[in-house]
Amino acid sequence: MNRSYVFLCIVLAIPLGLGAVADDHTPADLLSGRNFYHASVEDEQKIVPARKVFIRLSTEQPPLKWRAQVYLGALTAIQGKHAFWPQQKLRLVKKGLEQMDRGLRKNPDDLESLFVHATLNRNLPFFFTRGNLAKQDFERIIHLLPAAYPNFDREFLLDMIVYIKTHLELTEDERRVLNQVYEKILTQKKKENES
Repeated sequence: MNRSYVFLCIVLAIPLGLGAVADDHTPADLLSGRNFYHASVEDEQKIVPARKVFIRLSTEQPPLKWRAQVYLGALTAIQGKHAFWPQQKLRLVKKGLEQMDRGLRKNPDDLESLFVHATLNRNLPFFFTRGNLAKQDFERIIHLLPAAYPNFDREFLLDMIVYIKTHLELTEDERRVLNQVYEKILTQKKKENES
């Protein structure tokens, strides 16, 4: 078996734990889809229920159509991780990446789509040459975050910020932006809990 395929089997991993809790503005189906998605990294049986949720979201919730497509592409790539035959692994990952890219092109400023796209690309083996795309996605997230965070699922954002600060090399300016947004979100949550 080709060493690159073995590497693909081992390395393709997506961060777990994001999106386990949502605020009042997050659709229940999105929360469910996120949870299935994260579980699918380790449990192939979660791919089908995740796919059903994101297909339903893409048709029933037009504002989430392209985010759902990014997730569907990521699920196809994860299916490649679980596939037995090396050729099938490679085919599914490539197909998933193409679908993710299409979804992100249609909604390039969606923080969650950017994050799913970035984390999957970051965790691919080097021979896919997607590291620069991941870097660009993370930079775009940091650029968009100060204006976009008030209208987004705060729990997801808090987890996303922690992931970025923990796993990436950041400039001082990037770290400052992340810290400021993180503190603003925590302050909002505290005010709401006090009222």
